[in-house]
Amino acid sequence: MPIEGAYHYAPALGDLDGDGFDELVLGTWQEGILVYRNRGGSGRGSNRWDSEPMARLELTRGSNATPALADLDGDGDLDLVAGESSGEVNLWRNEGSGDATAFQLVTDRLEGIDAGRRSRPAVNDWDGDGRADLILGSESAGITLWRNVGRSGEIRFESAGILLAEAPTFAAPAVADADGDGDLDLFVGGIGGGIVLYERIGPVSR
Repeated sequence: MPIEGAYHYAPALGDLDGDGFDELVLGTWQEGILVYRNRGGSGRGSNRWDSEPMARLELTRGSNATPALADLDGDGDLDLVAGESSGEVNLWRNEGSGDATAFQLVTDRLEGIDAGRRSRPAVNDWDGDGRADLILGSESAGITLWRNVGRSGEIRFESAGILLAEAPTFAAPAVADADGDGDLDLFVGGIGGGIVLYERIGPVSR
């Protein structure tokens, strides 16, 4: 792909058009978010992303876009949230279908969330209720949890407080079941390099 080395790239991957290949959603410093279609390759497991983006999503203010994809409204397609330098969170709902992926901006201040500086979202079902929650990193305010409490197609989050008070500066979270025990653990990158793994202990609370 003709993507040259530059300051601040933040990728997210997800199958936006339902063809079994993950599109690349790329956060940038000053160009907002670029969406590249994956048309697949000639061999098994290969990928071929278009050289030009199929969509460009602008931030209404700020820079340093950090995207994350998840089905937030339960309609079967992937919606998009993105952090930014201001510390707030943007939300685009996926109003398209199949090849016609169409992100519509819902709000540039989701639930009034403000991480202070450099919001960095990860989206996954943290509490095990079947809905994707928001795990939000920040420059210096730790990592917070916002539970998805939306019903019947709505997208709505409520604060569940601090998930990790002492986190690396410019915390960039990701979640996965690292130890195979059935709950989600927390991986965090930061300005100092390397990755810190926090193992989840205790039952999942709803």
